[in-house]
Amino acid sequence: MGGYPINLDITDRFCVVVGGGGVAVRKVEGLLVAGARVRVISPRVADQISIWAEQGAVELIRRPFAEHDVSGAFMVFAATDDPSVQDYISTCAVAAGALLNRADTRGRSDFYLPAACTRGDLLITVSTGGASPALAGQIRRRLEQTFGVEYALLVHLMGQIRQAIPAGGEAQPDNRQLYFSILDSPVLTQLRNDQWAELEKTLREMFARRDRQRPPCCKHQGRRASFCEKQL
Repeated sequence: MGGYPINLDITDRFCVVVGGGGVAVRKVEGLLVAGARVRVISPRVADQISIWAEQGAVELIRRPFAEHDVSGAFMVFAATDDPSVQDYISTCAVAAGALLNRADTRGRSDFYLPAACTRGDLLITVSTGGASPALAGQIRRRLEQTFGVEYALLVHLMGQIRQAIPAGGEAQPDNRQLYFSILDSPVLTQLRNDQWAELEKTLREMFARRDRQRPPCCKHQGRRASFCEKQL
């Protein structure tokens, strides 16, 4: 069973990582990128965790885990290599009402971290439900070869267009058709090849075509022109 897919906003949420090795480094890195407040607990930690602590990015407690360490935590990551410690962390996390993720295969995790391919605001994840992280990682690497940095630019562009166009009402079907037309156009290739003049021409033609197909009461040419001048 693959579980329920969800993207959590953990900005400024208190998360605890117990462990200081390579697995813990990966957990901490993902949490920092997502904007969480991170506490790391371990007598010994990898150099990268020490660097983050010196920079003030994480709270580092250099000692063995204690039950009160997870008080108030939203998420707890058990990332040690000691099965008995893992079990103790799990018991404490459940008692504290935190979401639990175990790095080992013993016991139950509340959630698994999927392999992720990130391109700007585009996030593509792959999960095997914890059965085979190696397979999930292999699929992620294939995705990274397919989806280049141009997709980050495309997501940003589509977001700007969506903000610039009035939503709802009679214009909504035309807007939806415009979005799909852009995605089916050479825009992605033009972004990939840094063809900015061609990109501007393509978008202007599409906006003009959409406006010609709409009744006068639905036109918003001023908004369209303003977008083209400011964003392209």
